Amino acid sequence: MLNDSSYSLRASTLSLLSNYDTTGLSVYLLKMKGVKGRRGRFANAWLSAVSDGKFKQMINDVIDYTKHDYSDWTRANAYETIGKLDTINSKVIETLKLGILDKNTFVCDEALKTSKLLKNNEPVSYTHLTLPTSDLV
Repeated sequence: MLNDSSYSLRASTLSLLSNYDTTGLSVYLLKMKGVKGRRGRFANAWLSAVSDGKFKQMINDVIDYTKHDYSDWTRANAYETIGKLDTINSKVIETLKLGILDKNTFVCDEALKTSKLLKNNEPVSYTHLTLPTSDLV
């Protein structure tokens, strides 16, 4: 079922496996990383599977889903997944800083919620973040 041509069936299978049997699932998740599927549904199923399976070792892979290549919904889900994985490293902190400054309110709010969660309700400080001059208005 994980190799079916239908991304909807693959997404459903991911959901079932991540909740009941994660044996070997991380290998498949790495193989399917970056696939968006129809309207981003597979990307969101991928993030949910990583979160539900508690694959903390995939935190840097999850960060890739915060990029503008994905829909705002997927990006916000990626920030939520980062929070659920409860893992902090320098890449997570930098990603949260960028998310807090994101122009999309939905994404920004989720990044802020996640930063509070990871920092025991103290948001990640972004006062020292240097922005490219093209971002300054």
